Amino acid sequence: MGVMAGLMAGATALNMASQISQGMSERQGQYNMATQYEQQAKVERMSASGKIISDDWEAIRSLNRMATNYAAGGFGAGGSEKYVRQESVGQARLHDMYTRYSGKLAASQDVYAATQARYQGDKALSGAIIGAIGTGLSGGMGMYKGLTYGWGSTGGGP
Repeated sequence: MGVMAGLMAGATALNMASQISQGMSERQGQYNMATQYEQQAKVERMSASGKIISDDWEAIRSLNRMATNYAAGGFGAGGSEKYVRQESVGQARLHDMYTRYSGKLAASQDVYAATQARYQGDKALSGAIIGAIGTGLSGGMGMYKGLTYGWGSTGGGP
């Protein structure tokens, strides 16, 4: 009887350890994915900032070319050139706001995905621990029945 109980205890412990190990591995995988999402969010923010700077630089160059063309044509800095310049600056600002919003939105989505990945990892580990406890209890009951009623019994009692 002692050998059978030892084998059953060993198998139960091995199964419990396997379940917890699997849960830990899944959690680590989810946490790694969360880290990737967070890094991607940083890239999205930096990309949006870089695009704004690039667009601003291009807008300045365009406005300067326009001013040069007006001056070369003999027109002063008033009238229609002033109106066109104001409209161009307004369009550039509007485009900057859109780019900034798009970058923040993409970054927020990545941060949310990271949070969800961490949650899923924690949930997997918790499920594995609960499963291991259930396995331990089931194995313990099996050993109790085997020791109490004999190993060939179905556990119905004496």
